Amino acid sequence: MAVSNSIIRAGLLYDFTLGSKAAESCRKIGSAFGEGAVGERTNQKLFKKFASGNESLEHEPRSGRPSTLNNDDIKLAMSDMPSS
Repeated sequence: MAVSNSIIRAGLLYDFTLGSKAAESCRKIGSAFGEGAVGERTNQKLFKKFASGNESLEHEPRSGRPSTLNNDDIKLAMSDMPSS
């Protein structure tokens, strides 16, 4: 079952709010949505974020080189490719 990250994050926040431990929450999410739906380390990071008071379910901005590609240019290039 494919499930969105926002649904998984909401489940993790729910477990955190109820006082579950990160490892226990990871097992429950894995049981509900399939093994590997969330990594234990990712879960630990989110629990730490929630504990700091940040209960946002959105991804945090990431550092690094910004993309120089324009999505419209990519779509145009893809539409010009022959179909197989």
